[in-house]
Amino acid sequence: PHMVYDFVQPKIEIPILHIADATGKEAQRLGLQTLGLLGNKPTMTGNFIPKVLLKSYGIKTIIPEEEAIPKAHHYVSKELTQGVFSEEARAFFLEQIKSLQARGADGIILGCTELPLLIKPNDVDIPTLATTNLHAQMGVDFIFNK
Repeated sequence: PHMVYDFVQPKIEIPILHIADATGKEAQRLGLQTLGLLGNKPTMTGNFIPKVLLKSYGIKTIIPEEEAIPKAHHYVSKELTQGVFSEEARAFFLEQIKSLQARGADGIILGCTELPLLIKPNDVDIPTLATTNLHAQMGVDFIFNK
């Protein structure tokens, strides 16, 4: 849904709470400057998260190397969303996190609902940002005017 934010938001009077804003606020609170982005192919290769993070928060976003993107997409769309949390998928995403960290990421966006079920904060030595949790908290804060 956030892929169409720029098209929909100007046409309606109620605010859309953008998932990238929820992520950006938390990254900013943690002092993060470069975030690795994991998710399915449209999430990783689309601009709807990186554009907001850079424009509104000055945060750079990097994604896995091109050859890893189809494999990440497979694990998300064919396993994780089907309730399959294999050790193979876990090892793959942990490897991607290490690679992103080596390329300068000081935090990792877990950009699909199921990734935080596979990768726990204690599994890695840099902060992970679970977009679904951050987005839900943003909704609660909005409702209670925080």
